[in-house]
Amino acid sequence: MRRNRVHLSLWGKLMAFIVAPVLLTVTVIQLVTLVSFRRLQIETAAESVRTQAFSIARSYKEMYGEVIQGINLITIDEELQDLIVRAEPDTEAWLNDNRALRSLIVEKTVLNEGIEAIYLYDQAGRMRTFWHRNYRLGSTVPLYPEMPTDWTLPSGRVTSRMDGERLLFVRRINSMTNLSLTGYCLVIYDRSAFAAQLDWNGLGILLDEREELISENCDTPEEARLLAQACTQDAGRLSVPGVGEVLYAQVRSQPEGWRTLALVRISDVTQPSTLLQRTVIAVSLFALFLAAGICLLTARRWFVEPIRRIRRTLSQAEQGDYAQRVGLRTGDELEALGDSVDTMLAQTDSLINQGLKNDLLQRESQLAALQAQVNPHLLHNALECINWLAEFDRKQEIRQVTLSLSRLMQSLTNAPRSVPLREELDYTRSFLTVYDILLGKRLTYEINLYTSAEIMVPRLTIQPLVENAVIHGIKPSLQPGHIDVSVSDSGEGILISVFNDGVAMTPEKTAAISAFAQGKGGGEGLGVGLRNVIRRLRLVYGDRAVLRCRSDPAWGTVFDVTLPVTKEEREEAAHVEDPDRG
Repeated sequence: MRRNRVHLSLWGKLMAFIVAPVLLTVTVIQLVTLVSFRRLQIETAAESVRTQAFSIARSYKEMYGEVIQGINLITIDEELQDLIVRAEPDTEAWLNDNRALRSLIVEKTVLNEGIEAIYLYDQAGRMRTFWHRNYRLGSTVPLYPEMPTDWTLPSGRVTSRMDGERLLFVRRINSMTNLSLTGYCLVIYDRSAFAAQLDWNGLGILLDEREELISENCDTPEEARLLAQACTQDAGRLSVPGVGEVLYAQVRSQPEGWRTLALVRISDVTQPSTLLQRTVIAVSLFALFLAAGICLLTARRWFVEPIRRIRRTLSQAEQGDYAQRVGLRTGDELEALGDSVDTMLAQTDSLINQGLKNDLLQRESQLAALQAQVNPHLLHNALECINWLAEFDRKQEIRQVTLSLSRLMQSLTNAPRSVPLREELDYTRSFLTVYDILLGKRLTYEINLYTSAEIMVPRLTIQPLVENAVIHGIKPSLQPGHIDVSVSDSGEGILISVFNDGVAMTPEKTAAISAFAQGKGGGEGLGVGLRNVIRRLRLVYGDRAVLRCRSDPAWGTVFDVTLPVTKEEREEAAHVEDPDRG
């Protein structure tokens, strides 16, 4: 028992550790918010502008890359380059090649919705063919009948330019074999796709490498040009006549040379006083929620966790574990409650511990008795086989049976109650070797393992089922018989199946087996081995092991046994199979 101590009541803890932190937290957060609100607004806006500039520039770069991919798909094509140069101008072959070129560019650009039109020119800049996506640009009259060759670069790099309201991408097409001039390509691209990237709360401006305005969301294009000229640094704050004071950030993309500007007016950042008041209220509410969170954490530490600890200890006691103790050191009523629970558990453990030990010893004795019944039964059947062979002077087969029996008895002598699957299947093979000789080669069998050979199972789980199949299925039949044994994974455990195509069981016997497996019958009419298997599985696994029996004169009899296998048992088996695995 714990000595008398000075206890701080739960109500005192509630006042000291919850109410006072709530009031203090709310007051401090409100004062800090009112002092630093305007400064935080501007700093946050500046960071937002920088982030938005990089975000818009990244979007433009990705779109520019998609445009380049589309133009590469069109121009870096051996068939297209061959069609441009192979025919003489104004000939029938030249016209046929033009039609082929049109079909080719339509096929390669129809899925790229950003391309509004595409033109192809020969080496002299004469138009070979063109295609417009819609009638807004006109369908029969070309907008660029000749290619201004000074728009392109000799290297063949794609460049952009503004022509009035049109956004153009142009390229000199160089031969894929010797880089000589093959022709020219001009693409009209949808500007609205670029303008959509400027949809945010501030201002955005996009200029090409010649500082021509591609897209903007300012009040007027003139205002956009004025702001673009004024922004000379990577980021900053400046005052522009006619616009006011702004925060800005800009990014220049390489290698295309485009410049992306993101701006926000200071007047938009500095909110009206009404909004400030609303913000303070919102922050105060946040402070209350934060304080509530602190209260919850404090309550969890001082009240909830101790109560859960007491409850968890009692739950473990309900499951039979009376060795657990609460062991609280809170210095209040909860500690006294925990001490009472610990005293109760200690007394209960003392009363029932000896009873549990006696019950475990009884179960161990039952398992040992059932195990001992199996060995004489096996020995009797093997000796019967040897006696029968001796009558016919079959010395070689007597030797085989004797060796198999020796391996069986050596394995069974002082063997543990649980063995790996591979050992259990070795018992089964030795047993089948005996009866393969006894039945005069009328028995065929197959054993398949589809899971880890190191999974532990109760010893002599499979062999008695096989023995039952031989004695009651194959042996009474006048026809050759087959036994199939398979072990595979099944849900949370393993499935052991023993099948024979010999004489089927009667419905009454299968019903008796099922009833005994479910603990509803006495097992009358069942063999010693089968009864022992069911009893041992029930002692080891309880209701978690399932045995099913099905039989039909048309195909024979099958026993299915499902044994539970935990994740830890599987990991241990895998480690035994591969001890060097990390």
